[in-house]
Order: sequence, then structure tokens, then C-alpha cells
Amino acid sequence: WAKSRRKKLSGAASSTTHKTLSAAMKACVSNTACNGVTQESTTSFKENTGTTTSTASGKYAYIKGDAYVLDKAYYWTTMDGVTLSGYSDDTTYTTLSAAKTACAKTTKCNGVTYEKAKTFRCNSGDKPEYSSGMKVYWKGGNNVKVTSYGATSQGYTWTVKKPFYLSGSADSTTYKTKATALKACTTNSKCLGVTKESSTSYKLNTGSTAEAHKTYTIYVKGGKSVVSSGKSWSTSSGYTLGGTGATEYSSASSAFTACTAATTCNGVVKKSSGKYVIATKTTKTKSTGSTSYTVSSSITVAGDYSWTSKSDYSLSGYASTKTHTTAAAALTACAANSKCNGVTKEATKKYRTNTGSEPSSKSGYSVYIKGGLKISKRSIYNTNYVWYVKAPYALSKGKLSTSKTEAAAYEACINNVKCLGFTRTSSTSYILYSDSTLTKTQGKISYIKGGTFITSNGYMWDYRSGKTLSGYADTTKYDTAAKAMSACVSSSTCNGVTKEGTGNFRINTGTTVTTKSGRTCWLKGNEVEKYSSYYFTKKSDYTLNDLGTKKYTTVATAKTACIAASTCTGVVYVASKEFYLSTGHTMSDSSGYIVYFKGGKEVAQQSLTLTSNSYTWKYESPKKLSGAYSGKDTLAAALTACVSDSKCKGVTYASKKYYLATGTTANPGTGQHCWIKKEKSTDCDSALIPLL
Repeated sequence: WAKSRRKKLSGAASSTTHKTLSAAMKACVSNTACNGVTQESTTSFKENTGTTTSTASGKYAYIKGDAYVLDKAYYWTTMDGVTLSGYSDDTTYTTLSAAKTACAKTTKCNGVTYEKAKTFRCNSGDKPEYSSGMKVYWKGGNNVKVTSYGATSQGYTWTVKKPFYLSGSADSTTYKTKATALKACTTNSKCLGVTKESSTSYKLNTGSTAEAHKTYTIYVKGGKSVVSSGKSWSTSSGYTLGGTGATEYSSASSAFTACTAATTCNGVVKKSSGKYVIATKTTKTKSTGSTSYTVSSSITVAGDYSWTSKSDYSLSGYASTKTHTTAAAALTACAANSKCNGVTKEATKKYRTNTGSEPSSKSGYSVYIKGGLKISKRSIYNTNYVWYVKAPYALSKGKLSTSKTEAAAYEACINNVKCLGFTRTSSTSYILYSDSTLTKTQGKISYIKGGTFITSNGYMWDYRSGKTLSGYADTTKYDTAAKAMSACVSSSTCNGVTKEGTGNFRINTGTTVTTKSGRTCWLKGNEVEKYSSYYFTKKSDYTLNDLGTKKYTTVATAKTACIAASTCTGVVYVASKEFYLSTGHTMSDSSGYIVYFKGGKEVAQQSLTLTSNSYTWKYESPKKLSGAYSGKDTLAAALTACVSDSKCKGVTYASKKYYLATGTTANPGTGQHCWIKKEKSTDCDSALIPLL
């Protein structure tokens, strides 16, 4: 069928108006008067007698060609009563199959002529001549291998097809990388897909119908992606799927698991009642209150990357000479190699890393196509601070020191006033830095030091004195921090609270703190739960790698076991009465799952007021003051010296010394203590608690 855009055919071959192109073409093939089909709208297709097209805006013409068969990887059409001139070889073949096989092997052959019984010749000519009783089998183009698979990127599902192109321009930009093009498409309401024209040329399109092309690759945008049970699912709100089952599931994760286990299942539907059912069909119909989840692709997360897996395909080019015996080893190697775009399993215990990124059919092989880096972030409690954990990111500026364990890195960082965070480079290497600038780096995890930790309304809050946040989430002025925090938790746009004055607390949309005298702010972190003196950060719809095999039936027993195991990084809820411990650090999407990241143990704090040397002093532990100088051997000597020094605002203890300090704000410090100088006092001296 020859397709022409903005064209139509004349003459009615039938009075029927077909609703689909396939129905119209099928009817046309059976109708000897029909020479083509005109698409008048998305649901109107008519059969035509005409063979010449004329201009018609918004319409498409499909002119019927000859019948064909696919054989020997080529398309062949048949013409009776003709012959072709010239022989491309000297052989006379006794069967049509043998002649086609020979013709397919050489570009000199343009077809096969049946001359008489058991006599077939390969011909070099391309012009038919009348010859009664003979028959020509024209060799057309070779069979174009169509590649089609699902992928997940930029939070959406995509159908990848080659060789095709999409019509219509969604913008005038030519993007140099796939990632930038797909990201731009997700934020452009007109964009329904992307066409890759070359390795450095990607265009955004308004069309979503695949049009034939010799070399182009297309990415048709689906719905927002949800990852669960090793699959990526394309979501469509307000739609249901065909072939829904009767069994109802109470959670998304259990429905996804059931669908993955059923060979006929192609999706999941969340009904308006909140229950989930699995579906055998991908056909979507509108349904108020429902949400459909259609299977897009199989997803693996490894080495900080997401990987789309597909059977009976291979990738081209080797990224290294090494053959790996496991998928895990190959994926790890590929993740660390910028030239590697995927992994091919060629046989049992034989995995190769590849430079090619577009798979081709190959029976018995399977591929893992490298996607984007999986960005994860969370806030966590440790040593009375809020820490922001970000992966895969690394710090690199202002190296201070290296610790061998995470616990040692936390302690070293809070005890070093210059330290703003540390990067985990391996299980035994944590490097401290004085600069908090992050760079996306595969395999690295960074821990950025925040402010003092407090909890309220089930969330952790990062307390900052002398700081403010921008943007208002509402117009209300709250008279207490507690009321403001409660409102912030209920707001989808609120990221923190600022005290702007006495009885004036505002909830904010901003996430960046800036200095402003007289103000105080609290950045909202993740949900947090305290259990047995440990704080666990809670994140829904995520999982952790390296899950153990032992199943716990309650979150309490799982948390107890995690606390007791030094290598445990968290607890993962998989389904009802099903919890597992993790020793991994890689977090990935998994709908219906819940991760409880193990934070630090609560540090007992002490605060009291005492008098000495005619001054009152605010004692804080475990806390420290900044601007330490002039160390003394005893507390009494340090307090006496501080009273006589106008720039001294307090005393801070560290490493068996008492230092005078210029800072006035007590910050968390493991094993440290401080005494903040307040106003003069006429009271008698208190016992200097504690006299260290």
C-alpha cells in the first residue's frame, strides 16, 4: 500500500464507512473494484475505485499495490504471462524455492521466471515481456527487521521502534542527546514522541503513529511509569483495561506480583473502589475513578542505572574483551564503562558488554539495555544532625580526611567545623570534604550535613538559626511553630517553615536556606519513625538492593533484627506480613513497597543553667561551639579566661581540652560539651556540672 499524506482517492468502491484502517484495507483486498482507501478522519475510512490522488488537507490516501509473499528474506510479487530477459547465472533450477534462494544471494538478480515444468531461471532484466504460459516472480526489497520494545526514562514509559519516524514538530529544537530530547518531551504537552535521525539529532514530534523510514528510530511517549515486580508499568488515569479478572487485590504490589506471575496478564486496573484487578488486554476505555497500569518492559536496577531487559535480542560491538559469568558482574562492569550501552547474554554463564544501544533480533540471546542513572535522595538522622543522602553523587572539592566506616565518617564530620559532608567511595572508604558541591558520579553516595534534627508530625525537620526560606505555600500567619509544621505536612507544596517574628510563622515552598538575621527556619525532611532509640526514615514506593532471604512478619521484629546487624541498612516492606532486611545502598522505584532506612541511635541530650565567675552559663551536651581557640586543661581555667576575654562567647570541650569559643549557637557534637556565656549574675557559683 502506498501512503500519501494530505491526499485522497476518488470514486466509491463501496457504500460502507469503516472505523479502522485495517478493516477498510481488508475489505478493499476482497473487492475487485477497489483500488485504494481514503482516511477521512481518525474513525472514517472509505474504499475507492480511483488510482490517482488529489490534494485534500487532513486526509490520507492508501493506494493498493500487488499481492506479495515474504520468502528468503525478500518480498516477491507475481505476474502471469510474462518473462524477464537476461540470466544472472547459468543454472536451471527445478524448484521455485531453489531459484529464489539463489536470486536472493546476488544483487544481479531481479527476479525468477517460471519457463515450464521444473524449469526456473534467475533473471538480470527488470522489464517484463509477454510470453504465454510463463510467470515472473519479481524480487522486491529485503525484509526490514523491525525492532520494538518498551523502555523507561525520565519518569515515563516509551515504546521504541526502528526503522520508523514520527510526523509533526512539537518545537523547533534539534536535541543532541536522547536524554535531553526525552526530558524535553515530558514537559511539552504537544509532544507525543521523539524521532532519532542520527546519533546527535533528535526531534520532538506531535504525531504518535509510526511511519516507515529506512534508518530512523522513534520513541513514542506512554504514561508516567510505575516500577514494581521487576516491570515498568505505564499509567493512565481515568481509564480501565479489557479482560479484567474477578479476583480483587487490596494493594498495588500484590496485584503487580499476580500479573507478573500470570502469562496472559498485560496490565492492572485500580478500580474506583480502591481495589485492584489484573487484565489480559491492553485496550483502554474511559472509566471515571479508575487507573490503568499497562506492562511496558522488564526493568532491572544495578550499578546506579536502570536496565531494560528483552529476550531474543542482541546488541552489537564489544565494550571490552572480557566475558562475564553472571549478569550482575556484566552490569556492574557496563555501569562503570562510559562506552558501554548494554549487556548481551550469549549463552549460559556468558555475558558480554556492548557499545551498541539498539538491539536486533537474535534467537536465544537476551539483552540489558542501559538506561539513565537512577537518582535517589533521602534525609536521615545521625548524631543529632539531619543528613541528606544523595546517589549517585560525589563530593570532590576541599578534601579533609578519610574514614574507614560510615559511623566514623559521621563522627569525624560533625567534629570538624570545616566539614560539610562526605562521600562513600567504597565499603571501607568515606572521604570528608569542606565543599558541598555535588557531581553526578556512578557508584558514589554522598552525605551532606544539614542542621539540628527535630521531629514533629511524623517528619524530621532541619533546624537552622539565622536562616530563612523563600516562597509562601499559603497566606496564613501561624502563631506557633507546631501549627505551622502541621499545616506544612498537610500541604503538597510546602517544604519548610520560617519564623519571621514573634507569633509569626509562615510555611514555605522554597528548599534553599539563605541568611537573614532574626529569623529561624525548619526544612521538612522525610517521614521518620523512632524505634528502640533508633530513627528510621520512611519512604513509600521504593525498595533497596541486596535484600536478605529471611522473612519477618512484622515491621517491629524486622527493625529489631536490623538494629542488631551492623551491616543492615534498612528494612523493606514487600507485602502484608512480609518484611526483609537489606545490606544494600541502592534505592529504586517499586510501587507498593516501603523502605525504612536505618538512621543513627538517638543521642541523649542534656541542658541546664549554672553560674560561675559572676556569669550565668548555658550548658549543652553533646554540643559544641564554633570558633574555638586557646585551649585550657581545666574547665575552671577556661571559664575564668572567657570572662576576661570580650570576644569569648563560651567554652567548648573537645579532645580533652577546654577551648574558648566565639560562637554562640550550640551544634551537635559527638562526645563534646559546651558552656555558653550569658548575662552577669550576683548568685553564688553553682557546682560546675559536669567537671570533666
